[in-house]
Amino acid sequence: MSQDEVPNTSTASAARPASAAPASSPASAAPASATPASSPASAAPASDAVVQPVPLDRSVGYVLKQAATALHNAMEAVLRPCGLTLAQYSCLEQLAQTPGLTNAQLARGTFVSPQSMNDVLRGLSERGLVDRADRAPRGRALPTYLTVRGSEHLDQARAVLVPVQAALDAAAVAAGEERLLDGLRAIIDALEAPSQA
Repeated sequence: MSQDEVPNTSTASAARPASAAPASSPASAAPASATPASSPASAAPASDAVVQPVPLDRSVGYVLKQAATALHNAMEAVLRPCGLTLAQYSCLEQLAQTPGLTNAQLARGTFVSPQSMNDVLRGLSERGLVDRADRAPRGRALPTYLTVRGSEHLDQARAVLVPVQAALDAAAVAAGEERLLDGLRAIIDALEAPSQA
């Protein structure tokens, strides 16, 4: 998080000799018995403030993580008999909707590192589910495409995921789907927004 630049006032104060301070300055005009203002050093550090713990079942972040983990586990369980991991399925789904994505683009969409996506694509390519271009049309990024076999695997994966999606949709409707989606988007926007100085 960026920090505001603090204006450098030392130059201005150093340029005036101590003896040149006007006699009518606030410091000289104040009575000797006046109580000096509290210095920052005398103030209690912010780090000493006691932060009250939030019960985990009332913590938005913790409950969101629980929901994401539950969805991940449910999807992995039904995809496993299809011979796919969640990352592999996500990769195939992205390529079906947007052919020619690069490794970096697929990594961002699948929420994995580019190095991990390289491993995912290598495994899918060895099984004939995706096809990577030999040469990049521009730059160095190689586009990737879904093969016929990959499309068939994706159809199987979509079929086994129907019950999971149905359970997710039912829970979302019960909770107020539009309000839930708006709330989740607001959380994403708040956490991804650039820091304000």
